[in-house]
Amino acid sequence: MKEAMGKTGKPVLLALRPPEDPNGLMEFLDAQQAFVDAGFPALYSMRQLARAMFWVMAWKGPYPYSRRPVKNLQTVDTRLLC
Repeated sequence: MKEAMGKTGKPVLLALRPPEDPNGLMEFLDAQQAFVDAGFPALYSMRQLARAMFWVMAWKGPYPYSRRPVKNLQTVDTRLLC
């Protein structure tokens, strides 16, 4: 994933759903920490992931082939990602 991120220049975001039972919690936390240590944002839900994607796109600017311009997105408050 890191190689793909480097080649494309696009961020990679991960949505990791926590386990429903406590037995897999430590394994989940270890996997999450490994992704974070590798430089990948690991979010808990698709909703958080969609929100993060929106703010990354707002920060980077509109898609170059988009027909609809994005207005009034000069700065992004990263506190809104959580």
